[in-house]
Amino acid sequence: MTEYVVVMYRLREGVTADDYVRWSQETDQQITPGLEPIRRFQVLSVTETIEGADNGTFDVIEVIEVTSADAWKEGNASEYMAQIQEEWPRYADPGTAIVVAATEIPPAASSD
Repeated sequence: MTEYVVVMYRLREGVTADDYVRWSQETDQQITPGLEPIRRFQVLSVTETIEGADNGTFDVIEVIEVTSADAWKEGNASEYMAQIQEEWPRYADPGTAIVVAATEIPPAASSD
């Protein structure tokens, strides 16, 4: 069963989208995919809240396919991720972050 960690957050006040994108591309997306439990790492910039909270709830969504959420948690706290852990709060507002573990709901088997 495929497991995911999904991280959603707002940018820190005063941080521009360009500032964040530059850091994401030059640092986060260079280091984070190398964490052993990560199979795939996608960083999405929210362009519009189509329905729901009208205050632009999140600016960034990270969709991370992992070997297991527990392995990701352990790896995320490791020395390998120290630079990300130190720099991320300069760009993101940690107080707005929501982190969830999820598994894929596969489509029903065809009855053909």
